[in-house]
Amino acid sequence: MKIVDVKVDSFRFLTNIGRDYEGHPHPGEEHWGTNSMLTIVTDEGAEGYFFGAATQDVVEGLIKPALVGEDPFFREKLWYRLKRVQKLSTVLHDMVIACVDCALWDLAGRYLNVPVYKMMGAARTRVPAYASIMPGDDIPG
Repeated sequence: MKIVDVKVDSFRFLTNIGRDYEGHPHPGEEHWGTNSMLTIVTDEGAEGYFFGAATQDVVEGLIKPALVGEDPFFREKLWYRLKRVQKLSTVLHDMVIACVDCALWDLAGRYLNVPVYKMMGAARTRVPAYASIMPGDDIPG
């Protein structure tokens, strides 16, 4: 199996979640938000997806040339390749490489019909819940 395409689809959506100066989400005025979905496609029709920081320019210029023609199961090899590309780039930051890595894990899980947590060595079937709230000190009221 070989990777034949890497693409990103950007979209807009209505949301009432705003972010403070540190990036923490808070309720706010309704506005248009944007996001993108990275898709990695193989010659066997398998695809992996991840929503995140990838942009069309970065995917076309840096990610796609590094991945097309490669075996998607060689995730660590591809991660190291992207880290080498990153050394000469000002736009390929860790969050983008993480998006690619997650999409490759998603592709493998979908192709093998196995949840990613099991591929990574599943240690348990239940995880204790944890909840936290931001103090909201910068929000009026």
